[in-house]
Amino acid sequence: MGTSLKPVIMTRTYRILIAAVFAVWVGLTAYGVYQTGLERDVVREWVVAKYVIAGRDPFSLARDVLTAEFGVGNPGNARVSRIPEHAPEARRGDVLPEYGTPEATYPPPAIGLIAGGLGFLDDPAAVVQAWFVLNVVMTLWLALGLSRMWRTPPAPLQRGGNFWWILLLVVLFTPTYANLERGPFSLLVIGMILVVEDPSIGWALRGAALGVALLKPSVTLPFLFLPLVRREWRVLATAVVVQALASGYVMIQTGKHLSLFLDWLAVSKYFLAPGMYTIQEWLHRLSAAAPWLSPVVSLSILAACAASLEANKHLPRAWLFSLTGVTAMFWTYHGTYDSIFLLPMLLRRIGWSNQESARPWSIAGVVLFTALSIGLMDRVVGSHDPIWHAYRWIIRLTMIGVFVKEYVDLYREGRRVKAEALALEFANPQRSRADDQPAPITPPDHFRD
Repeated sequence: MGTSLKPVIMTRTYRILIAAVFAVWVGLTAYGVYQTGLERDVVREWVVAKYVIAGRDPFSLARDVLTAEFGVGNPGNARVSRIPEHAPEARRGDVLPEYGTPEATYPPPAIGLIAGGLGFLDDPAAVVQAWFVLNVVMTLWLALGLSRMWRTPPAPLQRGGNFWWILLLVVLFTPTYANLERGPFSLLVIGMILVVEDPSIGWALRGAALGVALLKPSVTLPFLFLPLVRREWRVLATAVVVQALASGYVMIQTGKHLSLFLDWLAVSKYFLAPGMYTIQEWLHRLSAAAPWLSPVVSLSILAACAASLEANKHLPRAWLFSLTGVTAMFWTYHGTYDSIFLLPMLLRRIGWSNQESARPWSIAGVVLFTALSIGLMDRVVGSHDPIWHAYRWIIRLTMIGVFVKEYVDLYREGRRVKAEALALEFANPQRSRADDQPAPITPPDHFRD
């Protein structure tokens, strides 16, 4: 559904207004970060990195702390959000008193990357400040990267102001604020994946960016399929090298090898919880009766994602990125701030495209963007009010619909493009071909590397 309005040209005044909105938004967010102290994901993992730098094994220590408090493997399915402050007596000598017990929920190579990037800082306040600045930069890169992927805004918006229109939507999308305020790694990860998906960037840098993005594997795993289906082996190999170097550093520092990964997996079991609006929220209710169901469904979703990308790899990167972002958000547990990966899909639903001619803007897309932005607000997610309780159920059902429709739309678009390519081939046969078979479909320019 669209509407015909007069063209909206991105004038200097509009640019100044959007820049002012962004500056005020950053300032208010910075004040909120200052008010809420140092409780941040990045600080907790910086502490883990400090253990590694000091030559201590944070993974076995975290495992023993959690086992002493909740039992081996968390048999009571306690919802653990923070690691206990006190270690069992046998491990108290391994605790660094200036940092406390380490919450080692990220894999060893991720801690190696964090040690290399933030390990030189000695003050958690400095970590929060540096991370906030980096996230502001990543917010700008997010808008720029998406504007390079979705080149044409919906009518009546003019193409010349594409970056500014997208920046405004990025600011209005509530998970962006959550990322700046809470300090997780999602903005960095999506920023790195946008580097991977930019064919104008060299393969070495794209591979290194993919290696950094694997800092958060639960989100990045579906995005590994994108270079895989395109057979971008050098990109994948570079990512493996980055991960191997980061893992090697942690192994050398701690003197441990495979046990690091086993202990990390043991720690992760304590922190798995049903993520809001993900498939795990539904599966968690059935986990007691059928504990096998969650891994089977999750792996099935990943398999469907890989198969869909392989079958439709001739489509533009923007289409594939949109589907993968929805899958990354939906397939396993995530915090609401990880919903930042829904932005590519939302841009397409509103009317953004990578074609020369603009599509009409979609009221349904705007409604979806607004509904999700409201549903992902902290006051809605954590509210016990019956109205917000009902609203959360609407969003849960909406997310299922969005997930299914994303795959259906990709399938239809893939068939349409193939049909058009075949029709064009039959209308203009290549007489030089020795056989009567149609020529293979050639990827469009924006797909080629």
